[in-house]
Amino acid sequence: MCLIGVDMGTGWVKAARLDKTGNPQLIRFGGENSLRSVVFFGPDGLIVVGSEAENLLLVDGKRGVRDWKRFIGSGDVLYRDERGKEYGAKDIAAILFEEVKKAVQTETGSVVSKCLCTCPANFNDKQKTELREAIESTGVEVLGLAHEPSAALMGNEVHRRGDGSYLAFDEGHGTFDCSLAESSGNNIDVKNTNGIPKCGGTDFTTRLVEYLNSEFSKKYGFKIDPAKHSLSYQELYQRATQAKHGLSSRENVNVVCSADGKVLSLEVTRVKFAELTADLVKQIVDCAEQTLKEAKLTPSDIRAFVPVGGGILVPAIAEEVERRFGKPFTVHSDVHFCVAKGALIMARLALEGRGEEVVAEGGRKLPPSSVVIRDTTAHPLGVAVVDNESSGILKNSVILAKGRPMPSTKVEKFQLSEDGQTGALIEILQGPQGAPKEDCLVLGHFELKNLQPVQGKPHPIEIKFSINADGILSASAFDPLDGSSADMTVDYKKEEAA
Repeated sequence: MCLIGVDMGTGWVKAARLDKTGNPQLIRFGGENSLRSVVFFGPDGLIVVGSEAENLLLVDGKRGVRDWKRFIGSGDVLYRDERGKEYGAKDIAAILFEEVKKAVQTETGSVVSKCLCTCPANFNDKQKTELREAIESTGVEVLGLAHEPSAALMGNEVHRRGDGSYLAFDEGHGTFDCSLAESSGNNIDVKNTNGIPKCGGTDFTTRLVEYLNSEFSKKYGFKIDPAKHSLSYQELYQRATQAKHGLSSRENVNVVCSADGKVLSLEVTRVKFAELTADLVKQIVDCAEQTLKEAKLTPSDIRAFVPVGGGILVPAIAEEVERRFGKPFTVHSDVHFCVAKGALIMARLALEGRGEEVVAEGGRKLPPSSVVIRDTTAHPLGVAVVDNESSGILKNSVILAKGRPMPSTKVEKFQLSEDGQTGALIEILQGPQGAPKEDCLVLGHFELKNLQPVQGKPHPIEIKFSINADGILSASAFDPLDGSSADMTVDYKKEEAA
């Protein structure tokens, strides 16, 4: 039986296991250290994953799924096969994880039994739950879900670099996350985190695709349309991706794109690429600045800015970080694989926290680890309450504030809004204090029923929020007058249909 840590990325899946010495060892996928997060559905029912799937999509771009992670928790159908079977993001995640299991068994001869998986820090409760369920559907126990930038700090072993504050800039394929942590001795305490759901490497590539297509249209009078020129558009996207990577080390690259017998050869400079993506870069650095401000710190308080993810290699990001904050990224970062390695270390800690032995490759029992990491909530969580000063508008009353350590529990007292009330619908909201309900994300609801009516005086109720180490919320309500209680049980499919 094998323990692994997994970085389930939008663009790539990476996994690590314990070697004979107890250190993280990357899993190989057919000679590569990562698995492309792409699934292709063949007309014969065969499902292909990874780089081969991406190559097949060049031929038929409608038979597969990319960027699945952006849709997790949405309920969207990403693919429907000839038999009418539907695949959502949760199904795609399970298919990719099965491939991880196969790779581990091929490499080690062992079966994956337990894992710790990572997710973006800005994932909500529903997204985290679906990701966990996807992995559990493959028969593997999920020890926890760690925020990607927090796992990156662990994977980069910042606790061994000296005490102080560290700020992780995690620019992945699909999202940007930023986490601020305080390292003291062998303790890593995450103090604050923020993120942008759609500001990843694929968004940078899309800007380049749009520019190349615009230049093609100027010359030939039509754009390369993914519906009309499927193969040409897939090739355009692939060449734009290659150009983006090339501009990380060169000042200019040449890109060739073609459709309907028309060919455009264009030089793209690093300066032009920076111009095309300036707003994305600004969003990233603004997010980091906000993370510092919320923690009441300045750039001079930070020991190191830690770059994470392939997308962070865009030169304009590093240049803007140094310009804005007065110090560069540290060069001591395993940009591509620190999240998977950190996930494995955190998986080991999770097992030890349950009192279980951790066994390295070859059967050697490992001594307990001395490092400790504590993560924090990424969103404020509360309940909808009636604002009597605003004509009865429902607003968010925060119970668990953003930046609260996980796991955590808090109880708040409220009162029913009307005399003689015998029940209460309690809606769980994600959003700022005082924000109107329509501006918040509704995570779920539950009911407190059969209450004894109270006339002429306040009727108090207590609501308890508990958030576990994965950032998944549970809630309960209690009526201190008659002892009635209720717990939150959310059926997300019913929530979507409501």
